[in-house]
Amino acid sequence: MNVKDILGYAPLIITEGGHGSNTSGKRTPKFNNGSYIQEYEFNKPTAQLFLDKAKEIGFEVLNVASETWDVGLSTRVKRANDAYIKHVRKYPNVSKEKLVIYVSFHYNAQDNSWGGTRGGIEVYYYKGAEDSKSLSEKILNNLIKGTSQINRGVKTADFYVLRKTSMTAVLIEAGFMDNLEEAKMMKDKKYQNEVAEETLTGCCEYIGIEYGNNKTEKEEVEIKSNKLMELANKVEQYEKAIGEIQDIINSLK
Repeated sequence: MNVKDILGYAPLIITEGGHGSNTSGKRTPKFNNGSYIQEYEFNKPTAQLFLDKAKEIGFEVLNVASETWDVGLSTRVKRANDAYIKHVRKYPNVSKEKLVIYVSFHYNAQDNSWGGTRGGIEVYYYKGAEDSKSLSEKILNNLIKGTSQINRGVKTADFYVLRKTSMTAVLIEAGFMDNLEEAKMMKDKKYQNEVAEETLTGCCEYIGIEYGNNKTEKEEVEIKSNKLMELANKVEQYEKAIGEIQDIINSLK
């Protein structure tokens, strides 16, 4: 299935990974070997995974900070708002609140020293933006599933990308850089993929569709083929068992 086939239109998902390789600060405290991880090493690949997954099921997508360096806040917002205007013109009869979604990926920090925080996940929206609040809740509910991380809740903030963007917008803090265990997760491909997938699941729920049901035709055929093989194997086993039972009955006559 394709999102556009389900809805009759293709929502636009906009994202960014916030900081770049040249952003000052925005890194873990130093590990014992003197190394550290920069925030963008989580943000950038996770944002791209999120977009790749969204595009795969039919969303239109845009990364407003795809460059490896730090893209300014005003530039990110202008790119997003320009794309929003074009998409609204493309689908003038669709509810704007669910037509374009903006998701910003980040990793938190408290005091930039190990042990300064218990860590956790939180999602932000701009105060008074009820649609953004609803999206935040759905994304957080999915992010917190299957993880031992603390649920720090949905919160409001006056972040520039939430205040200045024209569309439904949220900002995700997927962990703390100064919590040792969560810092180790930043470059973990499995965790990046998990955050991307669960964020997309929340977006789909907000729009009113189920991400898990949006399988490609090839995937659907493969699933049905595997099911047929499974059933054929069971039939063969049952026929064999019936034959053995019949042999036992005949031997008792």
